[in-house]
Amino acid sequence: MIGYNYNTTMADYYYLKQGDQEPFGLNNGGGVATPKTESEMKSADFAKLLGDDFVYDSGLNDGYPVLAWEKE
Repeated sequence: MIGYNYNTTMADYYYLKQGDQEPFGLNNGGGVATPKTESEMKSADFAKLLGDDFVYDSGLNDGYPVLAWEKE
């Protein structure tokens, strides 16, 4: 996810867990990233976790949340 994190405060970062892969190449700061499985990320609950700017529609983006947009 991030090659090098130096003294950067991070919050609410998520990444797709794939084996033993770590989210940082080097983490020398206050960074935390939460691993999620593919099925966790492809859910309405995950879209809600991301906030109002994201929506869940299983027919779009291979099931991952997408940015919300308003119809005029």
